[in-house]
Amino acid sequence: MYCPKCNKEVNTGKLFCNVCGSRLVEKDAEIKDNEIIDTSSGFTQTIDVPSMVKSYVGDSYDKIRAVSFSIWYFIFGVYYALYRKMYLFSFIYLAAYLILLYFMPTFCLILSGVVNIVVSLIFNNMYLKSVENKVQNIRRKNSGLNRSDLLKLCKYTGGVNYLPSLLAMIIVFMFSYSINKNKIDELINEATGAPVEDYHDLVFENPNGFSKKSISDDKYTYNYETKKDSCNYTIEITSTPNTAYNYLNRKTDYSEQDQKSAISEVELNGDKWNYMEVDTHGTAYVYDYAIIKNHSLYNVTYTVYEDSGICTNLKDNLINSLDFKK
Repeated sequence: MYCPKCNKEVNTGKLFCNVCGSRLVEKDAEIKDNEIIDTSSGFTQTIDVPSMVKSYVGDSYDKIRAVSFSIWYFIFGVYYALYRKMYLFSFIYLAAYLILLYFMPTFCLILSGVVNIVVSLIFNNMYLKSVENKVQNIRRKNSGLNRSDLLKLCKYTGGVNYLPSLLAMIIVFMFSYSINKNKIDELINEATGAPVEDYHDLVFENPNGFSKKSISDDKYTYNYETKKDSCNYTIEITSTPNTAYNYLNRKTDYSEQDQKSAISEVELNGDKWNYMEVDTHGTAYVYDYAIIKNHSLYNVTYTVYEDSGICTNLKDNLINSLDFKK
């Protein structure tokens, strides 16, 4: 440090200049609001809060202090605040965001975009003010430490933390996907060329090449025809029978000569369907699925007449896509 009177360099912590003898700290009243007097080392030394803040923030302190606008917050939003250990602000923001996303997703996205811009303009100042409060608390709780140890503690306590940001990203992604699963699936299917259909509560992908043959209130029919392949499927809803098993077992679409497999159970997207296969004297092969859902019976019947392998693949695509609106 330098003597304010003769401008000669003197050892830090001295009360008087060893050149001109001037008192280096005149009186307690002249200590600035952002300075703290430390006498733990046996002599008086001044610990200025900005030094503590700088030690807490780290190497990026000068850049953050230079401007209010944060390009990093503008890009990464609240995840950057978590990275900078602004936990209280971040948790309140994320809680509000998730609640709004659940009840008003469109409004939430618009509002979060506006808030992101506004906070970006003032984030650096917010951050430094938050750090200043933290280092003041550190100093009050560790009044016995000397200047060197205090700055080391600020450096150890401060800095950045990647883990909360990564965890928050994962949680927000999983939450967003869970409440928008159907919409996301529709977008994916549209991008891959598999249009999404819905039949009451049932949602499914109509495989490429199938065209609607007929539509009624209780039955949809789709056909696929090429030189080597011929198949179709129907999706029908009926009143609730006793069980889906009994419905398949008593189905009148088949003759006594048709060879039926045993009725088994298969799980599709979390729902358990009853299922059987029927060989109709070599003229067709039928895959028959049934389930009771929301007090109605859904029946999906896939029939293959001629197959070079394409109809079977398309059948797998259809059956694996069967799902119910959540």
